[in-house]
Amino acid sequence: AKSVISKLKDSKAELPLALGKTISGEVYITDLAKMPHLLIAGSTGSGKSVGINMIIHSLIYSKHPSDVKFVIFDPKKIELSFYKKLSRHFLAVSPDLEEEIITTPSNALLALKAVEYEMEKRYDKLAKAGVRNIVDYNKKVLNPRTRPHDTDEIKHHKLPYIIVIIDELAD
Repeated sequence: AKSVISKLKDSKAELPLALGKTISGEVYITDLAKMPHLLIAGSTGSGKSVGINMIIHSLIYSKHPSDVKFVIFDPKKIELSFYKKLSRHFLAVSPDLEEEIITTPSNALLALKAVEYEMEKRYDKLAKAGVRNIVDYNKKVLNPRTRPHDTDEIKHHKLPYIIVIIDELAD
């Protein structure tokens, strides 16, 4: 039987997630890119944090830091704080905020606005390149024959996925 890590690396999914095992004992891999919004709900102690950690680990093991960046919100300041160590690799960190993992409401508002602004800029880039998604955009940008021309407003370069993780949305 293949290990979880080798199954993640061999997966054809754009953003592979290992979510457990099937009834037959096979590792179950799904693609986060096909479900851009994912809500994990449950009562206290039901494994929500384990699920969030599995999502993060799946992407870290299967993707290069240039392919995926995380914006992590942890108002409880405990569950996800150890991911600070990824600040130079997998975390999208703002120089304007004094924390890598967002824990304060004021920083959360600023970070969410920054993510929204980035989304708007990306939609403009996709439109200028005449594509509908990051996969097609990155293929076009990385090919010298199809790469769109840079302008003063838009500089074309490979785009990583941005994964926003909010632990305890109610907080």
